[in-house]
Amino acid sequence: MPCEDCGATARRSVGQHVRDGRLGWDAEFWCPACGTAMCLGFGTRGAPRWVRDPLIDRHGTVRLRLAAPAADRVAALRTVRAVRDLPLPRSLALVRQLTDAGLPGTPAEAE
Repeated sequence: MPCEDCGATARRSVGQHVRDGRLGWDAEFWCPACGTAMCLGFGTRGAPRWVRDPLIDRHGTVRLRLAAPAADRVAALRTVRAVRDLPLPRSLALVRQLTDAGLPGTPAEAE
């Protein structure tokens, strides 16, 4: 990506992390030629595609599955509902996915 200040090739760094039990993301820009640096963004909601896609390209995806698919689905449903503010039908679909193929995501999203 070109630096807007000097035109040299700059670097964009993106990342995801889990802090205090919450998923977060951040992105930074740095030009080694002129030293321009800036924060491109950060947040605790879902990472934008321009952050998430490079992470998947670099690290691939992982699948989050229940350790014991025959485990208590009611407990899994309670956890999903506590963590995500979703209607019951969507929560049930997520639990089914967790017991089947799993939920794909970045390593940080599965942490």
